[in-house]
Amino acid sequence: MVKEVSSNLNMTSHQNHTRLTFLDDWEKHTDCKYPRSLLWDYNMDNPDWEKLSTIAVLRVLELGRKEDYYALYNIYGGPQKVAEIVKKIPSMNPKEANWASLLFGIDKEEMLCYKRKQSRKAL
Repeated sequence: MVKEVSSNLNMTSHQNHTRLTFLDDWEKHTDCKYPRSLLWDYNMDNPDWEKLSTIAVLRVLELGRKEDYYALYNIYGGPQKVAEIVKKIPSMNPKEANWASLLFGIDKEEMLCYKRKQSRKAL
């Protein structure tokens, strides 16, 4: 089953991590804007994207469409920068953590949400 899924998705390996590559054409999609509806509880008239970084990325992981990922990449400067933000998200459900790990080629052990979950298990 995994081979069947991975054959339908573009993937690349880098530093022992496999990541999905179907969004690698993000630079061609400069017209994509972050949807206000994903940050419904924040003032979006003049957003401070630096302060909103973890919540903006999390909301796209949870609810976003392909165009929303392009918007994130345009705001933060590409998938590597967004991957660094993903690592700093303090809490994420397992589905989004697995998706982020695959999409960005991140080991879950590098993600703050995973580290926090593991430390709570140890208590």
